[in-house]
Amino acid sequence: MPPKAKDKEPPAEPPVNLEELQLHIAQLGDEIATVKENIETRAKDYADSLSTFDVPWPLTSVAHGAGVLFSGSLDNRVLGVDVKAHTDRFEVVAAAPVFCIALLPEAGVLCAGTDCGNIECWNSLNCEPVGELAGHTARVSCLRRPETEQHLWSSSHDGTIRQWDMRELKCVRTFKVCDFQVSSFVLESGTIYAGAWDATVRAIDASTGECTAFFRGHEHIVHALTADKRGQNIYSASGDHKVIQWSVDPSQGFDRTPKARFNGHIDAVLCLHILVLEDFVAAVCGEQAAAAEGDASVRGDTMTVQEMELLRDPCMPAVVLITGSDDRSIRLFDAETGQCLLVLIGHTDAVTGFEVDNGVLYSSSFDHSVRSWQLQEALIRIQMRRNLKNLEIEKAEKEELLEANSKKKKKGKKKK
Repeated sequence: MPPKAKDKEPPAEPPVNLEELQLHIAQLGDEIATVKENIETRAKDYADSLSTFDVPWPLTSVAHGAGVLFSGSLDNRVLGVDVKAHTDRFEVVAAAPVFCIALLPEAGVLCAGTDCGNIECWNSLNCEPVGELAGHTARVSCLRRPETEQHLWSSSHDGTIRQWDMRELKCVRTFKVCDFQVSSFVLESGTIYAGAWDATVRAIDASTGECTAFFRGHEHIVHALTADKRGQNIYSASGDHKVIQWSVDPSQGFDRTPKARFNGHIDAVLCLHILVLEDFVAAVCGEQAAAAEGDASVRGDTMTVQEMELLRDPCMPAVVLITGSDDRSIRLFDAETGQCLLVLIGHTDAVTGFEVDNGVLYSSSFDHSVRSWQLQEALIRIQMRRNLKNLEIEKAEKEELLEANSKKKKKGKKKK
């Protein structure tokens, strides 16, 4: 028999230069101190909330267009405030409390969904009534404007979703969703996804009206829905304090289960917004280019090259989910991993609605205010904190390596 081959010994670990390792650890310590100092400096120089627009009434919704910030209130009013001058530009009184608004900028029309079931419309420039969309028999909970302004979509506590022709001011289609209150919906690739008070989400084929999927996972009322704009996932917010991510892949079958859960809020989650980072950075770059060419409609604050590199870092989340809650906080999540990236504190009552324009997040609240938040600053701070964490992890690993090799060196000296 041939002699048994000896087991090969694993290759010896390369020797560690302790002096170089100590120098590297010291350099990492300096980098960590610098990043911490930069984060603290930015926290002092840039307040989380840029400004506050105070009104006398609790607000349910917000929209932005042509430099005017519109908001709907429980006191039946729809208000418009000039974003720069903070002066009143628009004020009308609806027949009932307003729970949602939608701006049709090309037509110059502002629509408000009311508690009595009607959608009232006004000229967004001069406050003159344009007409009324009648058909729902209970509160209008959500308004959506598709790519074309010819149509407006609405959901209601009467259990239906309606499509309206804005030229004729009449309902052209009605979708019976369920026997429960429909609180929110999104339109995505020919499908209507509707959230209801029975804690579920239903998928409705927009061409046939047939229910094609049933999403079950929440334990309380579904308050809000949004889609990731890539046609892969939808997100639902609920009174159970959670947000759930769902796959919209048709191969998943009729009964759907949660793909991921987003935890952190300690009260009902009332509103959602999806931010695609690539689109956001491209928009900010476009604004800066316009500012350089002297476009007066563009904000004057711009990002440095270093800040732009931070936002374009491949480690940054591709999609950010922004959530507003009855716990008075706004949270930014990595939409893919569910990790909470940042918490924005400022409101003193429930956060009810979001609007993003020119790199600014506007949030409405029952605390009688709309707050504006500099999103690019929030995202920069997120990446700075991620870089800090990576540096701290690397430093800890190097310190463990140094300690282990220092012990080996001492043992070697004792043997001699």
